[in-house]
Amino acid sequence: MQDTLIFERRSLNAAKWASLFMAGAGVVAGLLANSDALLLDGLFSGLNFATAVVAGWVAASIRRAPDQNRPFGYEIDESVFVMFRSLLLFGIILMAAGSAVNRLLAYAKTGEAAPVVLEWILIYAGAMAAICLGLLAYQRWNWRRTGKTSDLLRVEARAAMVDGVLSLGAGLR
Repeated sequence: MQDTLIFERRSLNAAKWASLFMAGAGVVAGLLANSDALLLDGLFSGLNFATAVVAGWVAASIRRAPDQNRPFGYEIDESVFVMFRSLLLFGIILMAAGSAVNRLLAYAKTGEAAPVVLEWILIYAGAMAAICLGLLAYQRWNWRRTGKTSDLLRVEARAAMVDGVLSLGAGLR
């Protein structure tokens, strides 16, 4: 049980700081490239940073012994976190799809689109995909080290994969 907590802490810490870096990079690249998609990707990474902070609290709370407030223990916190984290991922995907449809409709209506700087987009997409691939590998490695018992690490690995796909999608869009 102690090893699981150590692996979760290490993985969540790596995800937290990588997400903060990617959030800043998304905003800067979005502004430099004149790309709403990159700004949205930076927002998604900022959300990942915030949820990584919360995941650290959840990882610590589920280790607490049952008490008078929760006679059956605190393990439910992990399930609730995983559910809300999954809902947030779904919401970001819907928001990205809505943004793409809005841009297409605006272009169809006016026939004009703001020019983007492709070099910044390609650099950003490649760098973010590489970071996300590294995070995915690290999260899955630590998840296997826990005996595949940590739902937190499983959902964080999925989040890294989704973030990488969204970053590549933002770069290709």
